[in-house]
Amino acid sequence: MEVLLALNAILALAGFLLPIPFFILALRERLKLSKTPATRNWRRVLSNIASILFVLGFALWTYALVRQFHGTYSYILLSASVGRWGSAGLIGVSALAERRLRLYLLLGSIGIWCFFGVSIGDVFL
Repeated sequence: MEVLLALNAILALAGFLLPIPFFILALRERLKLSKTPATRNWRRVLSNIASILFVLGFALWTYALVRQFHGTYSYILLSASVGRWGSAGLIGVSALAERRLRLYLLLGSIGIWCFFGVSIGDVFL
């Protein structure tokens, strides 16, 4: 039982802490990649799509975080459902991105998924 409680705490903290640094690192890496020629065009296209979706997911995460700090956010809201399913899809798209960008997109989207899947309603802050 204590193991599950510890795992829940780790996932909840990941939902609060992972998106910000990996958002910054992903944007930095994306700007670097735009200056280099693409070796595989389909990976560059998926990297662009994943980057755009990650920015949208980060904006939704920021909106949800502000509402949660005000105490008006819940699992039953449409934006929470969109966040859960959207971040799950973003994990799949991020897994196909270019190599240098892939890690940042994956960890950031896992952080967003942890927030919408586990962290909503937790009061750690």
